[in-house]
Amino acid sequence: PNRLNHKPMKKDIEWSENDLKNAMNKYRMTSNEDEIKEENYIKIDNTNISAEETAKIIKDKFDL
Repeated sequence: PNRLNHKPMKKDIEWSENDLKNAMNKYRMTSNEDEIKEENYIKIDNTNISAEETAKIIKDKFDL
């Protein structure tokens, strides 16, 4: 409820759904293999692992 109070456009379900669909067509959410060459970069498929496991992978990779 608090979020909706501050984002009234989200109450318009049709607009919100169209906005999401447009964003999905316009933007890519996943980088391609070997696309990013920076040293301090990690690509993690966290589809089947917990947030805690993901955090540990990041922590270990960057010596945090």
